[in-house]
Amino acid sequence: MFYKAKECYVRDKFGNRYFDLRRADNIAGHSHRKLTTQIKNAVSVHLTLDLPTIYHKRYRKIISSLTSAGLYELYFFSSPQEFLLKAAVLFGTIEADTLNMSDFLTGHGIKSGSGLKLRDFTLSHSDEKKMDKTIVWYYNYPRLLNESNIPNADIVVLPALYTGYTGGCAVLVNRNVRELMNICHPLEEVPAIVFVTSTVFYYRAKALQGQKCFSFDSEKFLCNDRVFALKDEYQNEIQDIAAALKSSGIIINTLAPYYNYIPLTLDIHEIRRIKKNLENC
Repeated sequence: MFYKAKECYVRDKFGNRYFDLRRADNIAGHSHRKLTTQIKNAVSVHLTLDLPTIYHKRYRKIISSLTSAGLYELYFFSSPQEFLLKAAVLFGTIEADTLNMSDFLTGHGIKSGSGLKLRDFTLSHSDEKKMDKTIVWYYNYPRLLNESNIPNADIVVLPALYTGYTGGCAVLVNRNVRELMNICHPLEEVPAIVFVTSTVFYYRAKALQGQKCFSFDSEKFLCNDRVFALKDEYQNEIQDIAAALKSSGIIINTLAPYYNYIPLTLDIHEIRRIKKNLENC
């Protein structure tokens, strides 16, 4: 059990310190002052305001760069799980293209089948321009998107960064998929606190967008910029690998979809230590 988080570390009740690589919201380290101060100030002033607020307008302006072609409408769900469950009810079944997402769907009782395809673009992207009956999944992607990242699909799930890592899920719905629009929450119905935190995270992430992350070589991991995960063929070893890394002071994610994230706040000594352990695990 962890009781304290600061920068790229978490501490357990015995005082042991670990690198925390499990969460994408650790883009600038846990409890980063530039993030927490702005969020606290905004919450204390605006939490009780009736909707809509100025933050709704600012958020729509941020998203406008992804919807300028007029293909999509922006909608919200309280969580990615709510979105997937409602989509499964609407379309029958969902077929994932990776073991990560297949395990995630199974863990939430969603049946696999050919009703709707789920294409996970967290670690890799596709050159396909049109994807019918497809969910393009960016939720676990730890960077901002631009319009060139958005294919012509029925549904595009935006990175959690776009909802400030509050647990919510922002979804671009193709204007032709009218049935899904009936089970979404429009922007104006979403509490202002979501847009307070998402706006702060957005501009912080934008400032860090050009910053490169270190890479590492391992036969067991797939890696793309800040995010990495075990290859499918090594997934049955995840508990043993996680235990070995924990003994070296590194915590990785053992829950589907198993993604891990490298903070951008590491110094050269921390980078060397993490690389060595990831490459040799």
